Amino acid sequence: MKLKNLLLVLSAVAAAPAFAQTIGTVTTVNGVATVTTGTTGTAVVTGAPIVNGSRVITTSSGSVSLRLNNGCTVTVPPGHGVTVLSSLTCEQLRAAIQPVTTTVTTTTTATQVPVGIGPFTGNTALAAGALLLGAGLMIANDNGEDAPLSGR
Repeated sequence: MKLKNLLLVLSAVAAAPAFAQTIGTVTTVNGVATVTTGTTGTAVVTGAPIVNGSRVITTSSGSVSLRLNNGCTVTVPPGHGVTVLSSLTCEQLRAAIQPVTTTVTTTTTATQVPVGIGPFTGNTALAAGALLLGAGLMIANDNGEDAPLSGR
């Protein structure tokens, strides 16, 4: 008999926080919205309990209306979210409704384009440049005679 009473007390103690945390209900849902509590997320449905600390998020075409046990009614418009806390006044809760931002990650790959002249790149371009410079000096120094180059 004592074990049965102990189990009854333990189950009541374990269940008490869950009942104490319910601070309201969902009155209307339009479109798609989710509610997360801790790491668990579920779709919002009309009549669902609102637990203290839960976060309600609507999609760009969804909205949710909540009625809290203190009489406060809050509507979360499309593309917004709010964390419902029993410690907030109705005005604070309405002010806490914020637009939800979406983060888009884009990955780009940079392609290194070799710098050079035509098909000549890197050290090949340096060698080609030196050859062209040498040829240019020879042409500029040519006076039409078959004489050796001189420093004149």
